[in-house]
Amino acid sequence: MRDKDAKTIDLRVSAEEGNVAVIGSAAASALRSAGLSDMAATEVRCVLEALCTDAVLRCAEGPDPDPSIALRIARVAGAVELTLQDQGLPIASDRSAVRRARQLAAIGFVDHLSMVPVSPEGPTSTITVALPPEMLHPHLAGSSPVPDAAPAGAGAGEEAEASAEEIPFTVRTMVPGDSA
Repeated sequence: MRDKDAKTIDLRVSAEEGNVAVIGSAAASALRSAGLSDMAATEVRCVLEALCTDAVLRCAEGPDPDPSIALRIARVAGAVELTLQDQGLPIASDRSAVRRARQLAAIGFVDHLSMVPVSPEGPTSTITVALPPEMLHPHLAGSSPVPDAAPAGAGAGEEAEASAEEIPFTVRTMVPGDSA
């Protein structure tokens, strides 16, 4: 179900093994439409499906006769946040699917992964994925690094074009080593 302001998508499915792919597919589609590449959306899908697999197993072990899994996809400042809630037993860190999700998050498949094992709404996992700079600043994607006016001391149009070709311009995400 899509919210009227189109910044939030809510999806609730029964906690069955076949619905893991449904949740993963819905998340990947939403991420691609938000501007992530196919590869980045697939990486997030892998983490989310690992968490869903664990949720299905915990729901099967729990006392609820009709458990469900809810996914909320929300656009937040500079990122997309995916929140997965279920009605199963608390999240345990020794489970293989949870370990896999944490390992994938640690190697960079998602920007942030947090888990709340017990909450009033049920166990909750939150994934945050930063949007690419082109989506945050669309004017950077098609702009020229040089203003339309000729630089000081430049002559005719040919000289201005030659100086524009010499200026390198790249947009990328900063990494920890950039501070130096």
